[in-house]
Amino acid sequence: MGFVRKGLAAWRALGDLKFTRYRLISRGAWITGACGDVDGDGNVEVVGASGDGRGLRVWRWENKRFAQVKGVVPTVGGYAAVALGDVFARGGMDIAAARFDGSPEVWSPRKPAPWPMQAVDGEVVAEAVVFFETASDALTPEAKRALAHWYAELSHRLGEKRKLLRFELIGKADQRPIRKSTRFPDNVALSRARAEAVARWLGAQGVEQKRITIRALGAREPEPPGLDPEALKLNRRVRVRAILPKLARLPLVARKKRREDLFHVRENKVFRTINGKPYYKVGPGDELKITLWRGGSKKDYKVVVQLDGTVSLPYIENLKVSGLTGLEIDEKITRLLRKFERHPRVDVEILKKRSKTVTIFGEVQSLVRQPTGPGTYYLIGKETLVDFLSRAGGPTKDADLTKVQLIRGG
Repeated sequence: MGFVRKGLAAWRALGDLKFTRYRLISRGAWITGACGDVDGDGNVEVVGASGDGRGLRVWRWENKRFAQVKGVVPTVGGYAAVALGDVFARGGMDIAAARFDGSPEVWSPRKPAPWPMQAVDGEVVAEAVVFFETASDALTPEAKRALAHWYAELSHRLGEKRKLLRFELIGKADQRPIRKSTRFPDNVALSRARAEAVARWLGAQGVEQKRITIRALGAREPEPPGLDPEALKLNRRVRVRAILPKLARLPLVARKKRREDLFHVRENKVFRTINGKPYYKVGPGDELKITLWRGGSKKDYKVVVQLDGTVSLPYIENLKVSGLTGLEIDEKITRLLRKFERHPRVDVEILKKRSKTVTIFGEVQSLVRQPTGPGTYYLIGKETLVDFLSRAGGPTKDADLTKVQLIRGG
């Protein structure tokens, strides 16, 4: 296998050890690849990883040529590395890849993977349809007005219950292929971008990202089918479903203790509650931006918390910040600077939260939104175990929820 200026090529030798060159794909920049029997048929497949947004591809040898295997791996996105191995210890060969943002993804070609979507169990209380222009993911003024009217009416009808809503966004594109687009490699990418545009609009209305799931259908399942102008227009859309989840009632035993332990945890290794609000606790590896003001001018210092939990600033060496919140660091620096200035002013911002991690393995869904799936995640604040599992993608349909192991400090 080799990487050419444009595309990807492979060399295959028969019994006489004479290699023949085969062009797998003639477009794109393919950074890395691997070879192995990923489908268990006794033949070797070729897996390539694209660095310019074309995702991953799998080719198998059939009819004296390499043919692309479709529906196994995503064909959009940028990947930095790919490797083959028995990730899930099931006797098969899985495909593991790392995206450029650092998030890992794993696929098991031996079994059909479910469409990457997190199902929400509950009642659909409202639906809306948002239409788009040809080859565009921009919300039109008319679409924004329609969304605003729909969301306002829904919020008025549900009152405080609106804060429990989950939103499922199903992106669609018409049946015409994408041509000469630098942004959208295919209709799936376009339909995902449209759904993400609606998700951003919902986010601007105060809907948390964890309450939104996205499903990108591309040109699949057209409603209605056809290439006439009306059919094309009706398929350039995002369907929005507002779902009120089913709530489980907890047993009414040890009520006081349950309330204290489950719902009103005030502090753990990740956060501390101050004046009723949870604040992240800084640790080694976190990056801070500390702004020192003098009159109307300011000076920014970007510092990384060292392994001993300290940072250094002008006038202050080896300042212990590990275990403190940004608010507490602000107060501590302000107090120390009063030795040098009459009215010091300090701002502290946590740029990167990297000190606390959790790793999840096994039957975890890899969704369209990323990062999801098996891998290591940073803990960034107050978050329950259920919240984290939802953020990581949730269990697959094959997950055995009676066999879950939780290891602390492992």
